[in-house]
Amino acid sequence: MKITLLSFLLLTLSIVYLSDAKAEKKEYISLMAYNVLYNSPEIKKSIDLIKKYDPDILCLREMTPKFVDAFKKSVGKRYPYRAFYSRKGTWGVGIASKYVITNPQHFPLKPHRIPGLQSIVQVERNQLMVVCLHLFPPVGKHKKSNGFFETLKKNEQLRQNQARYLVNKYSAWKGPLVLMGDMNEGPNGKAIRLFEQEMIERSCSKAPIKKCGSTYPGATSWLPAVFEIDHILGRKVQFQLAKVIKDGGSDHYPVYSQIIFTK
Repeated sequence: MKITLLSFLLLTLSIVYLSDAKAEKKEYISLMAYNVLYNSPEIKKSIDLIKKYDPDILCLREMTPKFVDAFKKSVGKRYPYRAFYSRKGTWGVGIASKYVITNPQHFPLKPHRIPGLQSIVQVERNQLMVVCLHLFPPVGKHKKSNGFFETLKKNEQLRQNQARYLVNKYSAWKGPLVLMGDMNEGPNGKAIRLFEQEMIERSCSKAPIKKCGSTYPGATSWLPAVFEIDHILGRKVQFQLAKVIKDGGSDHYPVYSQIIFTK
């Protein structure tokens, strides 16, 4: 068979290109869950942290229009795929991704109205369901007459009910699943335990490499962090690394994790 010089060069370039593409293929997907504090005076510090750690998929809570403007100007090109539902106050939520996202759904975290956000993220051949959450806070009063300890008890039960709602909502999803955000309770809370009973496991429990711990209060507080209430959890994923990043411009420290997909 006669091979011309041009054909030979084209074949050689194709082999080199394919080899380079294979070499650049990422071994893991990185995630970050970050409550950025709706009235933070240090938005730039939070965005600088995002720049530094450069997660592939980002869950943002308490995301305001002011934060969105700063995010788009600074790192918008890094995250061309976004589902943002910004609001003044604490109910803003967003997912930003380097990978294509489809079917974003903004939904109430029943039995309360505080919103959750889900999107399907297409990572090569895998469809990853990403859910960005903010479960009900411990001291949010239902009635003015409720005492402090009564409020704590009611809200613990409410978060457990929210977790049960989420377990039922994603029971039919057969692909990889990630739940992340401000869960407003520690590793031994009723909601977290319910997730883990359903094999939705916590990155800071399962990752072989981890540097976890308290996430609240965060960088904007003079008090030390004492509560581990921000989490990344997953099903049908394998956590490689998990860490709490003690930096930023929020009253929460973000959680960062790396995952691979299980076969």
